[in-house]
Amino acid sequence: MPVPGFPVILDLAGRRVLVVGLGKVGTRRVEALLSAGAIVIAVDPRPDLHVASSCERKVEPFDPAHLDGVYLVFAAATAEVNRRVVDEARARKIWVNSASETGSGDLTVPAVWRAGRITLAISTSGAAPALSRLLRDRAAAAIKPAEPLVELFANLRPRVLLEITSSKDRRALLKRWADPAWLDVLAADGIATVQQIWLQMLAETAAKPTSLHESPEFP
Repeated sequence: MPVPGFPVILDLAGRRVLVVGLGKVGTRRVEALLSAGAIVIAVDPRPDLHVASSCERKVEPFDPAHLDGVYLVFAAATAEVNRRVVDEARARKIWVNSASETGSGDLTVPAVWRAGRITLAISTSGAAPALSRLLRDRAAAAIKPAEPLVELFANLRPRVLLEITSSKDRRALLKRWADPAWLDVLAADGIATVQQIWLQMLAETAAKPTSLHESPEFP
């Protein structure tokens, strides 16, 4: 069994990312990278391809010079071109993904679903991309109802850190808010009811006296 990779979410905002090949896979990569805030350089010699105008389009074959100043590379052209892209990128120690030979690069791309602040990524380590998408869709259907809770959590967490001086009480309150039972409350009564209850819990916790033996520092 192959060693599993290390999952990570990259902050690509303002970083230059190269996509070689603008077929279906390459076009999807361009769109996803642009939505992540990357500066995308899209290389393909075919002049009649449609791609987002916000990327830097190069209507020419791949050239190693395209790697100058690039942070990450996606090879989505023919297998022959992809092998060359991978070789050139790895020689420069630039992370690269190959759409045709997943094991030849440094990373694989999972099946991704996003809703608000939630990002779900499912990978089969390149073994079954179609199955990854199926699993993603099944998991997304279960996770989507939690989106309003995540947004409420994000809005109230700064108040918890500001208003509750006890680190123990902060952790306890945040743990109570992370109870999956709130999904049932949300489904039955709506997010306004959850917010009202959480605000009451916050006020009650903030009103508790802090022990002299407890540090007021944030966790």
